[in-house]
Amino acid sequence: MLVRFSLPILGLCLATLLMGTAPAAEADVDQLIGQLTAKEPAVRCKAALKLGEKGALAGSAVDALAKCLGDDDALVRAHAARALREIGDVKAVPALMKALTDKDNRVRREVVEAIRALHPDPKTIVPQMIKLIESSDPATIIVLLDTLAETGEPSVEFLSEALANEKSRYWVLLLVAELGPKAKGVVKDIVPLVGSDHIEVRLQALVALAEIGPDAKAAAPALCKALGDELTGCQTAAAFAIGRIGVTCEKGQAKLKKLAKSDDELLSLVSKWALARVNPDDEKIQKKAVTALAKGLTGDDPGLRVACARGLFELKAPVELTRPIISAAIGKASPEALEGMADAVAGLGPLVVPKVAEALEDEKLQIPAAKILARIGPDAKEAADALVAALETDDAEFKAEVQMALAMIAPDSPKAIPALIEALADKDADVQRSAAFALGKIGPSAKAAVDALKKNIKGDDTDLRAVSIWALLRIEPKNVEIAKMAIPVLIEGLSDDHDFVRIECASSLGSIGPLAGQAVPALKKALEDPNKIVRREAAKAIKKIAGE
Repeated sequence: MLVRFSLPILGLCLATLLMGTAPAAEADVDQLIGQLTAKEPAVRCKAALKLGEKGALAGSAVDALAKCLGDDDALVRAHAARALREIGDVKAVPALMKALTDKDNRVRREVVEAIRALHPDPKTIVPQMIKLIESSDPATIIVLLDTLAETGEPSVEFLSEALANEKSRYWVLLLVAELGPKAKGVVKDIVPLVGSDHIEVRLQALVALAEIGPDAKAAAPALCKALGDELTGCQTAAAFAIGRIGVTCEKGQAKLKKLAKSDDELLSLVSKWALARVNPDDEKIQKKAVTALAKGLTGDDPGLRVACARGLFELKAPVELTRPIISAAIGKASPEALEGMADAVAGLGPLVVPKVAEALEDEKLQIPAAKILARIGPDAKEAADALVAALETDDAEFKAEVQMALAMIAPDSPKAIPALIEALADKDADVQRSAAFALGKIGPSAKAAVDALKKNIKGDDTDLRAVSIWALLRIEPKNVEIAKMAIPVLIEGLSDDHDFVRIECASSLGSIGPLAGQAVPALKKALEDPNKIVRREAAKAIKKIAGE
């Protein structure tokens, strides 16, 4: 009965409260609207700023702020645009559209941001935004391009004219690259730009065609010609575009084979990859490409590692071909290169998860594979079953990495709970800690782990005690007995050598709330911690314990 009546009563209380404050709030807004016409620009600026801070409550100020978009003072105009953005009323769009051509760069940026936030009909704003690209500064153009990219396909029908304009075509090519396949309708307009006299336009046209992909097949002859460009960068971009589109002519094949022998490492690599892309059934060509990419994947150049990671996973070569080659390359790589390889591959996200999951079965690849899945996080949930199966390993280092990966994709890993509980008693400390962490991340559905976690609180390993307490609090957040048991351990953990432990201990004490009053002195001391995240969590915990 209490639950049934609590919501209406709460609503009534809120309504009464709002009714009681509304007149005062309205009077404040009216006063600020009056100040928008003050003689001094500083007063007008301040009024616009304060109206923006009120957000939707200042809805009655929209018309007055719209007029301010024509103010003589540029700062007033900029603050008015920002206020309209914060208020969020779409009826401000017509006035904002007129202000798109403001002579001041700051004002134009604020106007574009405001229009973007209000999400008007793209067909009413796209043509003017594209036209504005011709006369804006680079900072404003970037905001415009981001906004246009968000509109997607509605932008495409207006791009042909902009690509024909020398002043805007470079920037529009950037937009096309962002839109990718959605911009296939302008391929015919981009093809002539591959032969532009302007290097930056030529290069960006090639990149744009590459991002459009297979739908840009009509560009194949122009791309074949671009392989003979005098600039190495354009040759590389042309080879990349051919690989992404997946088609070239006989002359193009011959040129790619020649470029594959180039002294320029990136050009050689991309050319081999492009040859493999246009010859998917040629095992010899595929093997050359995979070998080169695998070597680059474990090299010292971060940019090259990213390119190789993307290349390998776009190549879609058979796993029986790629696995031994990548494995051999990894066997020769330095630890630093392996770490960089993991970052590069993880950056590709869900795209790589199936192949990385397969690598968990390879002794040379399994640890980097587990690290990659952990870095990808929740998007790697498709690999949960493979990670659970990998828990049967006797390799402690690999097991700990697998458990960390399971923790990062939790709560999508409930099947791992029995094996994780068993790992809490493992002889290896890292395996115990990572198991406790994973169980905590899984949360309440890992209730079966409570007894085993309680046992680990009584040991001498401070890190294990802290992470076990943290896990218990995550599994049973309302259990007062666990909270009381946790407080001394968490206080002790605030002085741990590891940043991660101190952060989690401070956060957990805050989640306990007023019951953790005895932790306040230690938390105040943590406000001077060298790690800013520890300091932030300690400050938040103190407020929560005080009931603020």
